[in-house]
Order: sequence, then structure tokens, then C-alpha cells
Amino acid sequence: MRSAALVILLMAALVLQGVVAARLDWGGARVDAMLVLALFLALHARKPLSWWSGVVVGAACDLASVERFGLFTLTYGLTGLFVATIREYLFIYNVLIQAGTALLAAGATQAVWLAYRCWQYPAGVGSF
Repeated sequence: MRSAALVILLMAALVLQGVVAARLDWGGARVDAMLVLALFLALHARKPLSWWSGVVVGAACDLASVERFGLFTLTYGLTGLFVATIREYLFIYNVLIQAGTALLAAGATQAVWLAYRCWQYPAGVGSF
């Protein structure tokens, strides 16, 4: 039953990212619904799923993207693993600490993606 809910959440996040987030940008920045889902699962799921949540969400994102396969899986997997590992040392019921941890992990993930895109497409940051 939980796997069916995960599949429904993945499909809803893919639709949200592909259709809705493309129309709601703020200064060129878009909401990364898949990263939000990976962080939510890493913070709130039980241990086996929380460790693998980023990998599963990243693989779904890789299947729907045109980038090289494995980039989303690697970055979202490492982000989910980081958040799932560090959540035991933080207060899980404190919303501010959860938001700060998620913001830190999301910022690190986006920084890695920006570095990859600048390396892959050397024309400049504004060219993609």
C-alpha cells in the first residue's frame, strides 16, 4: 500500500514539476518539486525508505529528463542520504530545524547542479 502511495506521489511531483512549475517561475528560478519530495521522504519516512528516497525520486526524475541518466539519481540520492542520516541528531519535531536542514541540503544540491551545468555548457550561466 505504501509503494502505491509513493508511486502516486512521484507521478504528482513529476506533473507538478513539468507542467505547473514551468509556468510559475520567479526571476528564472523554478520550484523543484522532486527535490522537495525527496527531502520530505528523507525527513518523515521510516529508515529503509528514508535512506533510499532520494535515489528513487532521482531515478524517476532521470527517466523523465533529457539529461544524462544517473545525475538526478546521484545528487538526489546523496541529498536524501544526508538528510536521513542527520535527522536522528536533530529535533525531528522542530519545524525550523527541519526547514533549515532542508534548505541547506537543497542549496548544496542546486550548487552541484549549477557547477555541472557551467562545466558541461561553458558558454555561461545564463545560456541554459
